[in-house]
Amino acid sequence: MARPLFDSPHIFGIHEPGGEQFMLAAGRPGWILFSEVLGHDPSDLSGVDYTSYASQGFGLLVRLNHGYEPDGTIPHSSQYEAFARRVANFVGTSRGARIWVIGNEMNYAIERPGIKIDWSRHHTRRDGPPDVADPTRRGLAVRFNVLPDHSREIRTTRRHDQPR
Repeated sequence: MARPLFDSPHIFGIHEPGGEQFMLAAGRPGWILFSEVLGHDPSDLSGVDYTSYASQGFGLLVRLNHGYEPDGTIPHSSQYEAFARRVANFVGTSRGARIWVIGNEMNYAIERPGIKIDWSRHHTRRDGPPDVADPTRRGLAVRFNVLPDHSREIRTTRRHDQPR
């Protein structure tokens, strides 16, 4: 039985295209995660053609975001219906992918709609000013604070979205 065009038997992967030539050179076309910003306009029928990647043997995952800070990875609940229609339109007109992820890290404060983070109040696990040492804020100690760690320390992002 032939392998489906959209899957890869390899575990290797990259976030966004740009390094896929290294996987091809190694004879191990793995996975590529694409991150798309869709908004919530239900009349937007645009999509993306990913077949040039899929035809090379890459497995594709496409993350569908409403937006980035402060728009939220998914919109406010009042816009769910419009966002769902936009997602359906995008998936329906896109080619070459079949694995869709809606939203990103919804438990992370910066991914919530309407939240604007005061980055100067967050400490990262890296050296230097946050915008230089950790521009994507992946080193924030509070990034996954909703997960239980059984510590007695109270960690929160509350009030970090407000200027001092």
